[in-house]
Amino acid sequence: MKMILTVYICSVITGVCGIPTTQEYSYPKEFNSHYDCVYNGMKESFDILFESGISKSDVQQLLLYPRFTCLPDETPRLDS
Repeated sequence: MKMILTVYICSVITGVCGIPTTQEYSYPKEFNSHYDCVYNGMKESFDILFESGISKSDVQQLLLYPRFTCLPDETPRLDS
């Protein structure tokens, strides 16, 4: 079953979660298994929050944290 990954960066201060929109991190993304989806969700969450240019002071001041979902792709498929 295909799984759909969406990563969010959230703020405790504002209560708002947003989806990163860069060339490298564009969502949703499709994976072939739940395992692959979760693995990449963990990795990309870390990369976005700590290695994409978000400053340590922004993480601290806005109380930023990552959240991600891996949901089954329920898009209807046409049989060939």
